[in-house]
Amino acid sequence: MVEQATQRRLAAILAADVVGYSRMMADDEAGTLSALRDHRETVFNPAVREHNGRIVKLIGDGTLVEFPSVVDAVRCALAIQGRLPAEAGEPAIVLRIGINLGDIVIDGDDIYGDGVNIAARLEPLADPGGICIAASVSDNIRGRVDATFADGGEVIVKNIDRPIRVWRWPPDGVNAAAATQPPPATLPLPAKPSIVILPFANLSGDPEQEYFADGISEDITSALSRIHAFFVIARNTAFTYKGVSDLQRIGRELGVRYILEGSVRKAGKRLRISAQLVDAENGNYIWSDKYDRDLADVFEIQDEITGNIAGALEPQIVAAEYIRSQRKNVQNLDAWDLVIQAMARIGDFSDAGSKQALDLLDRALAIDPKYARAYSQKAWLLAWRIHQGLADRETMLPVSIAAAEAAVRYDPDDQWAYIAWMFIANLHGDVDRMMSSGRRAIELNPNFALAQSFVGVTYALTGRGAEAFEWIDRARRLSPRDIFRDEFELHTCMAYFQLADYKKAAEFAARASTPRPEHVYPHLMLATSLAHLGALDAARDEIVRIRRLVPDLSLAGADRVCVYIAADDRRRFIEGLRIAGVT
Repeated sequence: MVEQATQRRLAAILAADVVGYSRMMADDEAGTLSALRDHRETVFNPAVREHNGRIVKLIGDGTLVEFPSVVDAVRCALAIQGRLPAEAGEPAIVLRIGINLGDIVIDGDDIYGDGVNIAARLEPLADPGGICIAASVSDNIRGRVDATFADGGEVIVKNIDRPIRVWRWPPDGVNAAAATQPPPATLPLPAKPSIVILPFANLSGDPEQEYFADGISEDITSALSRIHAFFVIARNTAFTYKGVSDLQRIGRELGVRYILEGSVRKAGKRLRISAQLVDAENGNYIWSDKYDRDLADVFEIQDEITGNIAGALEPQIVAAEYIRSQRKNVQNLDAWDLVIQAMARIGDFSDAGSKQALDLLDRALAIDPKYARAYSQKAWLLAWRIHQGLADRETMLPVSIAAAEAAVRYDPDDQWAYIAWMFIANLHGDVDRMMSSGRRAIELNPNFALAQSFVGVTYALTGRGAEAFEWIDRARRLSPRDIFRDEFELHTCMAYFQLADYKKAAEFAARASTPRPEHVYPHLMLATSLAHLGALDAARDEIVRIRRLVPDLSLAGADRVCVYIAADDRRRFIEGLRIAGVT
């Protein structure tokens, strides 16, 4: 039997995706689907037909299109992106488009190969309403397309083992389809050296190792954050810039002088890490180095990178302060690996995600019974589950306390241990312990954005809501694009509720409930706030959503998990739920 030869050809591939699609669907599912269908029928599909393209597949809000001519592909993208935004009242469909010219593999009506993969990686690098093309595309359209593309430099993209040079339209980065939107704010530089550690690129060729590269970046961020002379952007904001290559833009948007970028390649028992420190103001490289070590040396490499950055930024920092700031190494890589995976699942703020995280943490502790970070994450997570009504207080609170005690015993400087103690102290109504634990976490790491916000909400929960806002605002400044920014919104909601400003409380509760719909507490705050406003239908709808997460919701149960400590605030919280129909 003769094997059929693989069919290949050169083609231009266009990959398109809708900006903010998940958020739009959460806000207005029917309207978003209608707007997307209308955009495809009146804008996208006609442009593809006019420019001789073939739509290969539709994946939710994403589209893959093949063109025999690279000029046609770019002209098609320009025609799509040059259209005016949607009329008022209709959800605005704004696309990002990536285009690559490369070899593709034919499989029936479908296509695969490097040419397709690179196009898919270029699409997220485009500005909203913009286009990002590979250098191979740029070389073939010069003088043949009525548009100017700006050189975006070389970028490292996921699962591609070589840098890709990119070009962008519009060249000034302004979204032509939404030109009326204000440009991103430029934050002023702090008085002390400021830095963001971008997520290191995973060059391992295995998407499952993405968390490993992320863990390297996170540990370097954590180590630098403990040096009080630095202003360090929180990890959660830094990670929203994954794949963005315009370092000067990042510096302006985050208000930092320095940027650390790098890559990680894990192959067998070898680990290769490269890191570069860049002056964000002018793009100049200050320092760079490469490390090729046995995997067992990963912690030594991280500490060495941190020390070199400290020396490059602030030579006057005395050696003693740096030595005190170094995290205590975990000797067993397998345990560290499990904790990094657990922390990724904690971010789901869901019943299932938190259970998976607890399992991973227990596995880490079975390997290394003295691993402080595993204990602190377990303590915090168990207390969080009690607050959400997802775990029995009598059974799990002693387990949480034991884990928190172990975390401090094995590492008194573990900042997360004190976050755990804040949650435990709240369950006991111990205001002094809540505040002292929060301040201790900040003392250990002044750039710990979540701790700043937790101190703020402690004021709100103890009857001093007006004093909460400056702390929560400080958290937003430290991590302006935090993936947990809905926690900042929830804490703001709690402060407004304490001040009996139910309209503002409901507004921020709604914001907090959108990113992670399985997070129970924002829904509780929204229901009680709406009830106090007299919006009973909306409040009852919210109770229906809560019962899907906590089927046995009752007033007695709500009272047990109420985070407010001041008696009048607790009474108003419970009264709102009663008005909304909870018995």
